Amino acid sequence: HALPALLSNLFVGLTYDPQVRGLAFEEVFRSALKSRGFAVETGVKKAMDDSTRQLDAGVAIGDELFLFECVSIGRPLDYEIGKPATISERNRRLDKKVSQALSLAEFFREHMVGTNFNFGQIRRFVPFVVSPFEEWIWDGSERMWERDPHQPRILSASEAIKMLEGRQSSPAAAGS
Repeated sequence: HALPALLSNLFVGLTYDPQVRGLAFEEVFRSALKSRGFAVETGVKKAMDDSTRQLDAGVAIGDELFLFECVSIGRPLDYEIGKPATISERNRRLDKKVSQALSLAEFFREHMVGTNFNFGQIRRFVPFVVSPFEEWIWDGSERMWERDPHQPRILSASEAIKMLEGRQSSPAAAGS
């Protein structure tokens, strides 16, 4: 009878510092991109009007810049067993990251050249959120789905890399 309570006490609610976990995930994701031959843009980008934005990872393929906002949210046991409040909170946090990724793309559309970047050759900014996990996408809207390429806006790191590799080898990218 005590086993469920023991497991709950051991694992449910066990968290790690999200700042440390997030920074570690960003670094590993960028390293994985670089190890596959992608040139990765990263860091604080400063526009000519002195506004700034943090770019976790950006990869240019042809005249498109794929923008990746990294998120590392732990998966507690109560998520795995489908506790509605936990799933709802996870969706809320992921949705907030999607907003951040979309606004990052808007920032670069408005500021294609800055004091420490030049994206003047970029025709299209394509925002995504990258997680260590495959995530459930609860909404079929364009906000949550990128139409070209047809991908969920939230990808696992391996899904993001696979998408970029497919995009890199596509005829449209080769002609750019």
